[in-house]
Amino acid sequence: MPRTSRRFGIRSSIFGSIVLGFWIVMFEFGIRVLYRFLWFWQNVQDYQGIIDAAKTSVKAKQLAAQLIPRFYKFFPDLSSPALDAHLDLVEAEELGVCILLL
Repeated sequence: MPRTSRRFGIRSSIFGSIVLGFWIVMFEFGIRVLYRFLWFWQNVQDYQGIIDAAKTSVKAKQLAAQLIPRFYKFFPDLSSPALDAHLDLVEAEELGVCILLL
């Protein structure tokens, strides 16, 4: 005869399956949270790279002029450097960069 759990009054095999299922779900949730954190951290570094590229060549400035405002709302911690880089692009002398900012 199968053993029963004293606390819940159900068969231990069913209880074990429920507990195992719970831990599998929690493990998958933890993996998803970790993946999202790593994805976000990688994107923060990429956005910082876009901000830094706004001070280099004309083509990089054109690309930064398009990408900085597009992703500004996703990175509130980088709002100050992003705004500084964007204002520097507004003051740029290259016509191609100024046209993209309009």
